[in-house]
Amino acid sequence: MDIELVCAFDVDRMGVVTLIETFGGKRNYYFYVASDTDVPTTISNIAHRYPAEELSWSVYPDPYWNFITEYARDYFKD
Repeated sequence: MDIELVCAFDVDRMGVVTLIETFGGKRNYYFYVASDTDVPTTISNIAHRYPAEELSWSVYPDPYWNFITEYARDYFKD
């Protein structure tokens, strides 16, 4: 499942995984995807193949990549 999630948006260069975070017993995948990408369909197709896993997702616009920039600033200080 991990490989499927990481590669989920590689098709036609729809998006790129920017961060995989394991925290509090959960694994979070962060992607930047093209604005016309159908994220719910892509992730639900994966979720249906792994019914024992509890997958959820959220989509937020971030055209300037602020989330990953701030994350890097907060966690990768000199």
